[in-house]
Amino acid sequence: MSWWSEIQYGLGILTKRALKDASGNHVELVGITGANGQVVDEDNPLPVALSSVDGSVTINADLVTADTAMIGAVEDAAVTNPAANGTLIALTKGIISKLADIAAVLAGYLTIRGYGFDVVDAPVTSIGAYAAGNVVGGYREIDVARVNDEPVLITGVQIACKANVTPNVRIVIFGAAPGASLANNVPYTLSAADVFCVRKTLSSVLLGASWSAHGAMVKSLSLSPAPFVMKPIAGTKKIGYYLIDDTGVALASTSDIQVRFSGVGT
Repeated sequence: MSWWSEIQYGLGILTKRALKDASGNHVELVGITGANGQVVDEDNPLPVALSSVDGSVTINADLVTADTAMIGAVEDAAVTNPAANGTLIALTKGIISKLADIAAVLAGYLTIRGYGFDVVDAPVTSIGAYAAGNVVGGYREIDVARVNDEPVLITGVQIACKANVTPNVRIVIFGAAPGASLANNVPYTLSAADVFCVRKTLSSVLLGASWSAHGAMVKSLSLSPAPFVMKPIAGTKKIGYYLIDDTGVALASTSDIQVRFSGVGT
């Protein structure tokens, strides 16, 4: 070893040993790679790579590569790019975050089995008379599924009315939204293009259902068909429906009617 090499070697070791942390303790640098591929250690010091200014330590940027120099706090943010490098902690965090994402996606599908639903919709109604065959509340959609596009089993529909009326009614249930939706208190009609959007029609007359009184004014009507499976409207948790007054009655407020759908997930 030449005299200059010996001086470089000694300076490298002294520089390493002179480093102190915030508490004044001596620290060693291991595994810092310079731009020329050298590693700072006792056997192969990197001359002039480190300098001290007023007791602080700096690293000359032109001699140390940014991605391999790690002094002080180590960057342990999760690494989720498969092509990226990082510490073992960062890579582990990345794996955990990806597993959490997978679990979140699966959660809806794993929890949907065995659930039941009992949801209520309150259409806005007219104050005054409905003509026989008119839609009550217009076209409505209501969430029944736990996740989008998951089939459900409809087991019953109930209509509650706080006006003292007992009309014959129909519920037309849709598994796809009709191209044109009807407003409140207009005659029910459906275009030929929308007929295949209908999944089921429930009629109080055909089902032999009658209104039950709960006092002088309040009444309810239960339509209990044979349970049937249907899918929600594509990309949603919703089914659509029309409530149709087949008698022609007068309602006293805009909130006289509630419609309840019950069933289970499949």
